[in-house]
Amino acid sequence: MQIAPSKTLEFHAKISEFVRSGRKIISLGLGEAECGTPRHIVDAGIKALNEGRTKYSSSAGLLELREKIAEKLFNDNNIDAKSNEIVVTPGAKNALYLSCLSLLNDGDEVVLIRPCYVSNYPIVKLANSNTVIKEVDLIKPEFELDLDAIEKSINSRTKLLFLNTPHNPTGKMIRQYEFDFLVDLLQKYPKLHILSDEVYERIITGSCKHLSLASNQNISERVITVNGFSKAYFMTGWRVGYLHSKSKYLISKAVKIQQHINTNTAVFVQMAALAALNGDQNVYLNYIEQLKERKMIYEDFLNTNNYLTGSSYEGGYFTFIDISKTRLDGDEFATRLLEEKGVAVVPGVVFGEKYTDFFRLSFVNTTELFEDGLYRISNFVKEL
Repeated sequence: MQIAPSKTLEFHAKISEFVRSGRKIISLGLGEAECGTPRHIVDAGIKALNEGRTKYSSSAGLLELREKIAEKLFNDNNIDAKSNEIVVTPGAKNALYLSCLSLLNDGDEVVLIRPCYVSNYPIVKLANSNTVIKEVDLIKPEFELDLDAIEKSINSRTKLLFLNTPHNPTGKMIRQYEFDFLVDLLQKYPKLHILSDEVYERIITGSCKHLSLASNQNISERVITVNGFSKAYFMTGWRVGYLHSKSKYLISKAVKIQQHINTNTAVFVQMAALAALNGDQNVYLNYIEQLKERKMIYEDFLNTNNYLTGSSYEGGYFTFIDISKTRLDGDEFATRLLEEKGVAVVPGVVFGEKYTDFFRLSFVNTTELFEDGLYRISNFVKEL
């Protein structure tokens, strides 16, 4: 089985080459906030190291961290979570992988909503290469869920549907009617599960409220909630995430797999994550205010540009920009934009083969550089 490399990381490597050559690049590509990890979180990690917290923990994770995550899920997400329903993992991506390893068997079918996070397809195939993947596109231009197409893709062999809200790469969030539809769908198909990637749940820039599917008790046994600390607490390189499931079978299997693949998540990293949950939550609230400023700049950018249209920015770090009127595909657009204007974005085809006429725009740079980057994009398009 061949697995393609991560195109987002490949593009990041290309940007790094430009930087090493002395060029100044405005990165509007990756989902890594420009600010560092808050001091109290770093200090907690250092303190744990100084105290010798460098040995094994339970493969499921430190009890005190799992208890705090359960409390967070109950208070913030209305999920009736218990500590023994949680597995702490080296990053949210690893939680997605463990979930698929625990759930998928030969011949099972998985529904992927496109465009989607670049690693979702490889994660499914790495977990079980004999899984059948069905892709369902979001409805353009506003990228709502195509409820009819989703239902038509489901049958008795469908085991898993991937959900991501707030959404990467479009910045959209699911609405209550979409939530209700998914609840009904799970009740109609008793073998169907939903893997809900909610890693951007606290990064909300619009009026929509984040909805966690596992909060509905009628279907909570078949919803796996995945989250992490990278986005809300600026801990991308720490690699700490978690999965929650009320299925004792799935949690037991995930822990067993973790024992053989990872053993555990580094203890000093778990202590830093605990400090994040116990500390001042304004570390992300203040950043959201900055993102809201960039949202206004983004909307002005779209309103004054006749050749680009983009998705509404409701949450997460990204929006998806339609460049079809420029007559360039996403790869050529991104490459020339980088070479001619020094601005890095990610080609849309990374998130689905049908999205050659798009690029993903990231909001995670300083407001000054974000505005400068959009100005350069506008000039680039005008010059075409």
